[in-house]
Amino acid sequence: MPLLRRAVVGLSSCLLATMAAAPASAAVPPDNEPPVILGPEAIGICAGDAFDPLSGISVYDDYDGWDLPVVSAEEWAAGMPGLRADPSISISLTEAPEEPVFANTGDVSYWARDSYGADTRSRRWIGVYDCAGRPAIDTGTRIYLNNAWGPTASHTFLWGFPWEEMVAGDWDGDWIDTFALRQGSTFQIPQGHGSVAHLTISYGRATDTVLVGDWDGDGVDTLAVRRGNVYHLRNTMTNGPADKVVIYGRADDAVLVGDWDGDGVDTLAVRRGNAYHLRNSLTPGVADQVVYYGRATDVTLVGDWDGDGRHSLAVRRGNVYYIKDSLASGPADTVTVYGRAGDEVLVGDWDADWTDTLAVRR
Repeated sequence: MPLLRRAVVGLSSCLLATMAAAPASAAVPPDNEPPVILGPEAIGICAGDAFDPLSGISVYDDYDGWDLPVVSAEEWAAGMPGLRADPSISISLTEAPEEPVFANTGDVSYWARDSYGADTRSRRWIGVYDCAGRPAIDTGTRIYLNNAWGPTASHTFLWGFPWEEMVAGDWDGDWIDTFALRQGSTFQIPQGHGSVAHLTISYGRATDTVLVGDWDGDGVDTLAVRRGNVYHLRNTMTNGPADKVVIYGRADDAVLVGDWDGDGVDTLAVRRGNAYHLRNSLTPGVADQVVYYGRATDVTLVGDWDGDGRHSLAVRRGNVYYIKDSLASGPADTVTVYGRAGDEVLVGDWDADWTDTLAVRR
């Protein structure tokens, strides 16, 4: 099906740059590998929605590192290294499916080349839904992802139903957080934003409080369940018993998860009013640090807001977010307005830029 080119395909977020290819006489290193295209997961959108096919896509090369630019079709034809700026889309983004409960499906194909001429291709499944034509019970909830600190969503899609709990995590180690759905003790893990679940697991009890973190520092987020002040941590997204059991804080504490010291391992913090008792290891004991921030009535969020590898706090008041880049008392480093006061909010790195931002769910 030919692509109907409308304003729905926007590349304005791409930073165009130039990089000189290696001279023809330059010797190709014997261990040179083609670049790796990161982030091309499956995605679902509503017909006619804005969709930037390069959002969340990045390229890494063993010799060029992260410096490969986005290049135009003309630059690609001339042999320039980089990520080609015009991926091939095999489906109309504006035509709704004839049957509203099903999706038109296709793919997006990406190409990248390193400075020695080694190239690679990656494909991303895409489903286009007739969101306007669906019965109300089928529309589910809509996610509004924001890759920056502005008031406008970078991407929206349908995922889940109002009665399903949603948690965000990097389930496959690709540095992009996506949303898992929970029903009781069953978790559905998607392949990408808005795609169908490609993994279903069971963990814990329906009455457990669920936490998400990288408990062993392997770059992959997994689940933990809380029962009072006892935390049952699982290191893989599979069925089975806890790999570790940790006792921390009191049964009535509010609990937060983050990498407080930048060692790559998520640990626990408990909140009492506006005091946060941070523990840097998954062991019993007293807090390694106590931080005071915000008000006792605030909703608290955790994220790596500035990409320094350490998590810190943010507090929410309505649709206003007060973001602190360090684990210290004092005024917010950033204040931003996003979404509505009644939105459910989630935190994650949606585009593999090493920085956490917000998403809201309606």
